[in-house]
This record gives sequence, C-alpha cells and structure tokens, in this order.
Amino acid sequence: MAEIECPSFDSEVQRATEGLCGSVDTGSQTPLRLAFYTYSYTDRLQLDVEHVNSDSVSPERRTQIRQAAARYKLRVEAIVSHAELTASLFGEQPLDLMQSIDLACDLGGDVVTFHLGGPVEGVAPEVVWNKTVHAIREAANHGDSRHVRLAIDLGPWPTWIVRNSNDLAKLIDDVGSPTFGVNFDPSYLAIQGIDPVGFVQRFGSRIRHVHVKDHIGKYPQWLHKIPGRGEFDYVSIVKALAEARFDGSLAIECFTDMPLSEACEVGYNTLRLALRQAGISTVS
Repeated sequence: MAEIECPSFDSEVQRATEGLCGSVDTGSQTPLRLAFYTYSYTDRLQLDVEHVNSDSVSPERRTQIRQAAARYKLRVEAIVSHAELTASLFGEQPLDLMQSIDLACDLGGDVVTFHLGGPVEGVAPEVVWNKTVHAIREAANHGDSRHVRLAIDLGPWPTWIVRNSNDLAKLIDDVGSPTFGVNFDPSYLAIQGIDPVGFVQRFGSRIRHVHVKDHIGKYPQWLHKIPGRGEFDYVSIVKALAEARFDGSLAIECFTDMPLSEACEVGYNTLRLALRQAGISTVS
C-alpha cells in the first residue's frame, strides 16, 4: 500500500458507487450487504512500493480514508493483503498480520484477509506449516482483542500449502481460533473444480467475507470477468450463503483492467438479480 493523494480516484469511487448500495434480508439479525472491492491506489495506479505491511499507511492517511468513507457514506468492509504469508515468514520482511488488523480497526473494518502462500524452497514442509500456523494463531488472537476477524483468502489453491478442502479443515483445526475463517471466493473455487455450494455447506460457519467476480475457463487458463460477463451461476451461491446464515458482505471484485463504474454497476445489477431469482428479499 502507498501513502499518496489521489483526488481523481476519490472522485471515480464516488461516481461508480453513487446510488449503488443495498443489503439483503436473510432472516439473520444483521443483513447481508452488497459491497465493492476495488484494488488499492497502489494497484490501480501501478505504483512501485517497497512496503508489504500496513505501517506504510500513516495516521494522517488513515484519517483521510475514514473521512472519505464518511463523506460518501461508505463502509470499509475488509482490509485485503496480497503478499503471500509463507514466503514472507522466511524472508527479510515478514507479513505482519497484526499491523493489518490494526489498520482495519483504525478504518472501521472488522475483517482482514490474506494470501497464504506455498512451499518455501529449502525449508521442510512441516517447518513451513508450523511457523505459518503459529503466525496465524498469534494474529487471530490479536484480532480478537480488536474485534477484527482474520480470514485466509480463497481457501484452497493449487500452489499453496492448503491445496484442497481437507487441507483447509486441518489449517483451521491447527490454528485453533474460533474466529479465524475464510474469504469465500466462489469463482476461484470453481475454476479449480471445487463445488462452491458444497464448500459453503462445509465451511459456512467459517466464512468471514465474500469476493464476487466472474470467469471464463478453468485453472490454469482462465480470464477474470465482471460478474455477469462470464459463465458463473450466482443464484445457487447466494442461496447457500443465506442457508448458512452468512451476514457479511458480498464484495464485487473490480480488477484493474475493468472500468470501475462499469464493474460496479454491472456487478451490482447481476447480484441483485441473482438475489431476486433466489427468492431472497432485498432492503434498502
């Protein structure tokens, strides 16, 4: 992340999200929310930054973000880290999940997601696993003290140390934190051949956040698409989430090669339609 001023991006977010907000009545105490996940200033402006940790976001910048969110009546749903945890733990600059949790707390968010990462060359798999579990456990405990939940992004991934649902279940058990969970990304599960509905049925109580995007193709050759522009079926997904009593946000993931206003509008309308088709009422 970078400490920069970006009025043009600030205005772009306002235009893209104006009039696009909503929540969904799933019968739970807190309604599920439709949200927008646009990549950071760093990603969108293709800036070169050296920092992987959240201490690069100054107190002044945190205040500016909070003020911008309040001005446009937005809520920070989650802090997302894309640095891979496993490799960083054996490198010169370990990913400090506790700093990410502090950032989320400062911005009013209650979820931090992170990329797990894969094996580390020259290090025994059990050493990588144990050190990773320890880092996650420590961060999850810190999150509990700050009312921020920690979640592994994607869940299983073919090149990570968690390659399937059984591996994910073992990670959750080994970490041993009741609040640690997963950022549910049904598109990434589907391109691996993992049934997203079955995933929700197994891990529903551990889903802390949801990323929504579309795709064409299968791993290892696929393309990201705006929700509604690919081959994904969202109706079964939102039904499964409602049945699991998920009450967080469905964050429409707007990649850097997607026009932000188009991704927000098309993605929002796609999810609204899926919710209606699933028989789930929406509330404004």
